[in-house]
Amino acid sequence: MPFQLPACARALWGDLSLKELKKFAFLALVFHLLMAGYWMLRPLKEGIFYALVGIQYLPLARILSFVVVLPVILAYTKLVDLLPRQRILYVVCSLFATLFIFAAFVLHVFELVDDGDQKGTPRPLPRVNSGTVSAIGWMIFFAIESYGSLVLSLFWAFVAVTTKTEGAKK
Repeated sequence: MPFQLPACARALWGDLSLKELKKFAFLALVFHLLMAGYWMLRPLKEGIFYALVGIQYLPLARILSFVVVLPVILAYTKLVDLLPRQRILYVVCSLFATLFIFAAFVLHVFELVDDGDQKGTPRPLPRVNSGTVSAIGWMIFFAIESYGSLVLSLFWAFVAVTTKTEGAKK
């Protein structure tokens, strides 16, 4: 007997085959992981920026984030020319993952993050204005800003390329 979803699930999602169910369940998991990553990074963006650069530069950072997105979009269009569409999401997510791991490593090694004391009482982050530390703050801010707009739209482009019309209609 072929696989069939329960009636309540069919009412929500239509008549999916087992293969389609696995595919869409995996895509849903990936989407939720991408969104969870973004929503965890989003509040960190401003806190790290305040500590490493300063609150007075936040309006400028928000304005410049539009300027920074332009080269990111140009790099993305170049990737579209060079790679198959299915691989672009993998490449871009790998680049962002590498960037965020590097940022976490730098923040930890240079003790720019707060681990708290032995009792768990948090210490305030250092107010540093040196050029290198400030540049790290700017990089993290722009990386998180571009992640939110680029990766999520890339995911939906990936879904559109990998899903046939018949499957999408269900």
